[in-house]
Amino acid sequence: MAGHAPASKIRRLDTEVFARVPGSGVENAKNLVDWPAYATAGLQDAAVAAGQSQSHLAEHFSGRKTIYICSSYSGMGTFEHCMKRLAVACAGAVEETGVKFWSASECDQAVRDMLLKSAACPEHVFGDLTERVEPQTLARMKHAVGCLQQRARDIAGTKQTPAQKKVELGKLNDRCMQKLLELAMQAVAADRVRPTRRCYCYVHEELCPLLPPGLDDGTDCLLLEAGGNTCVSFSPQGKQARWLHDSAVVAAVWLAWCAGHCDMVMQECSHLFNTSEAMQAAFPPEQGWHTSAVTVAGKDLGIPMNRPRNFSWTVRLRRLSMVASLTPSLFLQLCGSELRCDGHDFFILAEDAAHDYLQATTEKLLLGEGGFRKYLSEGCLRRLQDYEKFYSRQLAEGKVVELPVVDLSQNVSVRATLSTMLPALLTGSCVWSMKHQRQLTTLELFFAMGWPAPVVLDDASFHAEFPFVQKQFEETHTRTLTKMVGNSFHCRVAGLFLAACLTLTKHR
Repeated sequence: MAGHAPASKIRRLDTEVFARVPGSGVENAKNLVDWPAYATAGLQDAAVAAGQSQSHLAEHFSGRKTIYICSSYSGMGTFEHCMKRLAVACAGAVEETGVKFWSASECDQAVRDMLLKSAACPEHVFGDLTERVEPQTLARMKHAVGCLQQRARDIAGTKQTPAQKKVELGKLNDRCMQKLLELAMQAVAADRVRPTRRCYCYVHEELCPLLPPGLDDGTDCLLLEAGGNTCVSFSPQGKQARWLHDSAVVAAVWLAWCAGHCDMVMQECSHLFNTSEAMQAAFPPEQGWHTSAVTVAGKDLGIPMNRPRNFSWTVRLRRLSMVASLTPSLFLQLCGSELRCDGHDFFILAEDAAHDYLQATTEKLLLGEGGFRKYLSEGCLRRLQDYEKFYSRQLAEGKVVELPVVDLSQNVSVRATLSTMLPALLTGSCVWSMKHQRQLTTLELFFAMGWPAPVVLDDASFHAEFPFVQKQFEETHTRTLTKMVGNSFHCRVAGLFLAACLTLTKHR
């Protein structure tokens, strides 16, 4: 298990009831995780107030049509989890709906193993998305990216002004996106005349069909695909190479596959991703597609976290219609919320429970340190001391500064101001509350990202929908779990976006 400590120390959290940190903020944090209750009530009232005469959310869970659910870049199955919670909230049980969880695709073995052992696991789990096209096509796409990457390096080496280089690189990026989508679209179109492509499935340990049956037989089956394509190339960490990045090949294959087979597509990426341009190129309106796109941060939906993400919703108009386009303003009208809690409110476990959990999941304790500091690495302890000095200086300067929540994986110089907001979670985050003087446990980290993790221990029914069993937390390293949850959708944001989209999407 993580940290190689006795499993019983973690398992106590499942068998005993610990007191929670009291306060209305904690209850509000719990309400944020209970987003399906709002999706099926408050959101529907907001839709009527916004001028929608009828909500279509329940229509998707009526069982009148079979809706196959697939995901790519699937991670731990966050989308499957959100869709399942929404279905249960609407119909009482997934079995009462026409929703069928067909497949997920995830190439990272540790993440895939987490999904395979969870209640969110679909019928099939596939691996590399690029297996959906022939090797020759993949080679051509990689060659195209390589040539254009070299052209970008050539431009960078010229004597043009930075502004001129930016313009030229922008044109090159557009060219690369268009070329990759063209090659991938051609490959997917050619594949449609052949028998359904089969790939290795990690559930059945054999080749299985990528597509569910009956999609082309009539109008009684719909295919909904969701994915959060890799965003590193659109971030400062990836030097904003954008489409001139190796990961662009995978993104193009995925978008082309969706355009060739899907009826509804939910897509998520960094707020720096060129969502509108990419979706217009992959799903042209003149070919019968409609795309809505929004940029939303957690704080817009009441979550004390500023992590802006782009979300888009695309529908095939031959099969579905949008009663209204989901604009950013309409989305906030339907789902927006003021902050009613802060980052400290997610440190929910009482002190003894937090000690037990961290004792069981920490590989090496720091000698000479007491309290919760002994569970930190030397680097995190050093950065905590820097944050404390910075905080003390601000107080000495007469500034009114609340005790902050900080990420000890980042130097104090990264944060311009101290805040009670949760920091945007990174794959290696160590989140520390100066109020509670401890780090966020992994279970609380999941809770902060909208999962009904078992931290509200006086309400067993609340975390009954948590798809993971305790053994998975015992057998998976804490750093691995942190990376997984840091890479995932925030469940409240993704869940409410999905609910808003389905509310405005009508079956033909």
